[in-house]
Amino acid sequence: MKLILLIFAIFTVISVNAQYTLTDDNGNPISNGETVTTTYELTSDLPLGPEGEFDCHVHSTNMNNFLFEIVSTDQCSDAENWFCTNLGLCYTPETTELEVELFSDSTREMQLHYRPNGCTDEVTINYRITEIGNSNNTISFSVKYVIVTGINNEIIDDSKIIAFPNPANQFTQIKYDVNVKANVYLYNNIGKIVKVYPIDNSNETININTSELKAGIYFYQVVTDSKLVSTSKKLIVIH
Repeated sequence: MKLILLIFAIFTVISVNAQYTLTDDNGNPISNGETVTTTYELTSDLPLGPEGEFDCHVHSTNMNNFLFEIVSTDQCSDAENWFCTNLGLCYTPETTELEVELFSDSTREMQLHYRPNGCTDEVTINYRITEIGNSNNTISFSVKYVIVTGINNEIIDDSKIIAFPNPANQFTQIKYDVNVKANVYLYNNIGKIVKVYPIDNSNETININTSELKAGIYFYQVVTDSKLVSTSKKLIVIH
């Protein structure tokens, strides 16, 4: 039986006089100071073990090249992190900085990788993007990885977690029966977290404003104490 792992990444952006902007893999802008959460589903039968990837896109208004740096990490000694570009070039974990060239489209995708190699602690990796020749033009961001291992159906009755109406236009309500501190995670159709809704034990439903979401297929599930406690369920948004 395959062991399913989910790696949650928390992506924080801080900008100083930046002519660079960042977007996620769907093209959604990441505002300065915004925290974006994403998830990856991994299996333990990968050749070198589980690993997570976070893709971000760097855009420049002045076409200048930038220095990409891995500034620091609190990962354990056995873990590895590295990065690749959308040209298919990947660099070894020993490479902590690289001058990245921009082309006519003024953008470049950076693929950030983390392999825990058996480590289970939360890990934060800090990165920095700096314009070549202008050290004041800098964007710093962090990716926080949390490994979640398996589904614990003993905590709640999975069958009682229901979204209605579904399909939804303007809103939907997710009904739950949970007596522990937990969150409902809403994912898009490629597994990236769109929203996180804290569960209030005094209520039995969460109201979701689906008018703010793009039409399409989403999935939702409950997470508590770094463990999944429900299977992933489908939510369809129509406008």
